[in-house]
Amino acid sequence: MKLQLTILLIIFIVSCSNIISSNDSPNKKLKLKSETWYHLHNDLELKYIEYTYYNNDSIKTVTEKRDDYDYEKKYFYNSDDQIEKIIVYNYENSIDTIYHYYLQSNLLSMKITIHTTPNFCYNDTTKFKYNSNNNLIQTISQPGNQDGIYKSQYEYNDDLLISKINYYNDELIRKYEYQYKDRLKIKETISSNGNIQHIYVYEYKKKLVTIINEYLSNLSNLISTIEFKYNKNNYLNYKKVKVPPYSSFVDHEIYYNYYD
Repeated sequence: MKLQLTILLIIFIVSCSNIISSNDSPNKKLKLKSETWYHLHNDLELKYIEYTYYNNDSIKTVTEKRDDYDYEKKYFYNSDDQIEKIIVYNYENSIDTIYHYYLQSNLLSMKITIHTTPNFCYNDTTKFKYNSNNNLIQTISQPGNQDGIYKSQYEYNDDLLISKINYYNDELIRKYEYQYKDRLKIKETISSNGNIQHIYVYEYKKKLVTIINEYLSNLSNLISTIEFKYNKNNYLNYKKVKVPPYSSFVDHEIYYNYYD
């Protein structure tokens, strides 16, 4: 489960990097300073996330605080300014150290996560494979506390990802299919055993995503909505999230603050 959560977090960060954009000079690097999450229907602060950076603008720390949870990630880099390891401290006083290994092409080839708690320690390993265009085509993950192996296969049309299939011990678990218009993702369909589970529909304005609607099974069953707003430089500065009825979280809004 920790491995899956780590992968989900990475996906989330990558997605945000695609959403947040700028019309400023390409030499100016965007630096997110903080996120503040509030309950959508009152002023209750749910959590606060703060980011710091090294002098070369590479991310240094991510710290998350809320009433029942403290979480910190520290980033370390090699001489090529590639992430060498990430150390994660959480509220259980456990420590996860995530080591990154690279190919000569500078692509990530493997991650090894060492989970350490006062009572036990184990390793997770994820390996990455690419095609001749340097597109990720396969990941294989071996959790150290399980006997099974998780595998994901990626398929592209040119350089656009059109499908991802997840397996557990070679048994198909879930399939993701993506549709595009003008190279912008407009639809994501998630299915299992041939049955559609979720559909995400994306809306854009000036090539910036403004709304993501989530549907259960079909397009007549809307269950959640995410709305995005941007500042004058096209940086994401506000997100409103209405969660599905079965979610363990609550409807919330997020305010983003940037370094000058």
